[in-house]
Amino acid sequence: MFKKKNYIIVIFILILHMINQLFFYKTETIIQTAIAEKQVAQEVEEVKQEKPLKDYYEPLDAWLLKNKSPLWGQGITFVEIGRKYKIDPDFLMAITGAETNFGKVVARKSKYNVGNVGAFDRSRGTYHFKDYSEGIEAIAKTLCNSYLKNTKKIGELSRGGLQEIKAQRKSVYAGSASNWNRNIKHYLSLIKGKEVTAYYEFRI
Repeated sequence: MFKKKNYIIVIFILILHMINQLFFYKTETIIQTAIAEKQVAQEVEEVKQEKPLKDYYEPLDAWLLKNKSPLWGQGITFVEIGRKYKIDPDFLMAITGAETNFGKVVARKSKYNVGNVGAFDRSRGTYHFKDYSEGIEAIAKTLCNSYLKNTKKIGELSRGGLQEIKAQRKSVYAGSASNWNRNIKHYLSLIKGKEVTAYYEFRI
């Protein structure tokens, strides 16, 4: 009789333990589900609150217009190509400043090569494009080619920049000892309205 009573107590304790485990499992599941739903809601809200595309390209066009650049109207091109190649649109525009004074100083037969792409390529010379969109995209493609795809900082793109950040690379976007690095920082700082250094990471 005593053994039977103990057996019943043991079974009762096991049942209580199972109920307890089930309760905590359900509670934990409910909490995890609530957290996941909250995260999804936050992501949806962030998408809803994302600025319209024009809020990104209109300031660029306003800057180009103010500086009497023939690239005025290409603000949306900088933004779309920047998003496509995951490069800061401001930085793409700054390169046109450093290379061709925002399209105002270009080779006579290379009107749309605003990034001066291929200017020092002995086999091809300066490339030719059918419009500004092609010329701007050529800059992004160059920054993403097999030689430069692992670069992140402005200083990694020129000889002068490498000296400033105390780094070494075989391939660069611009071979200038110091001018390009100085100019790109200058123009990007003007566009952004704040000082930019050679350590600035241009990929987004």
